[in-house]
Amino acid sequence: MDNLDILTGWKAIASYLGVSEFTAKKWQKRGLPVKKMGVKGRSGSVIARKADIFNWAGKEFPTPNSL
Repeated sequence: MDNLDILTGWKAIASYLGVSEFTAKKWQKRGLPVKKMGVKGRSGSVIARKADIFNWAGKEFPTPNSL
């Protein structure tokens, strides 16, 4: 896995998606593939693979041509 494929933190994930951090966090509840890092039960950083987000977004928000 290439480190360039990894997004670290909500700011980077939101920027990649072109949305606010609030929206990215909301999308996590819809299945946005992020992995939480740190101690369970405490807020911590998150990471995500660009390829996983790209695949999720294509399924979650299909383009008219893909219907």
